Amino acid sequence: MSTGNAGLARRYARALFAISGPRAAAYDEQLRRLADALSESAGRRFFFNPTVAAESKRKFVHAIWGQSFPALEKFLSVVIEHGRETLVQQMASAYHSLVLAEQGLAEAVVETARELGDSERQATREALDKFLGEPTWPSFRVEPGLLGGVRVRYGDRMIDASVTGKLQRLKGRLLRAAQSEVTK
Repeated sequence: MSTGNAGLARRYARALFAISGPRAAAYDEQLRRLADALSESAGRRFFFNPTVAAESKRKFVHAIWGQSFPALEKFLSVVIEHGRETLVQQMASAYHSLVLAEQGLAEAVVETARELGDSERQATREALDKFLGEPTWPSFRVEPGLLGGVRVRYGDRMIDASVTGKLQRLKGRLLRAAQSEVTK
């Protein structure tokens, strides 16, 4: 996603957040469900397809959210009207960050080489809270290329305690040591 699109997605997210009031968490859940559905090929083929009429997309949105979440339906209709459907997933992510911030939680992405169990996830969250000095809301992702350990992305920082990261740092030190020996 380009920087311009990221900024645009954040502006849409802030606009929805401004009108969501006490329903912010419910809207967050609904937007994340939509973003998940758009990750699947059938959802993408329908919602992102420029040959599907905007009216068909609005009818789809109305059928799902019209009764329970009228403000969310109106928001998504505006998104469709302005041809911004491809930004919905980024809007959902930006909106989720706003909801977490309102709840006093910092968002973190935790990558591990294998799926963590519930107790491991809880222990990781507690360790992050302690290390970062604030409550966090980690999302967990499996990244087999890490080989082992953990990599955490938090704001604009990254903590890499993975086996792969350690091996890359070791490789760098060995190459620098070899270069300094050659230049002596």
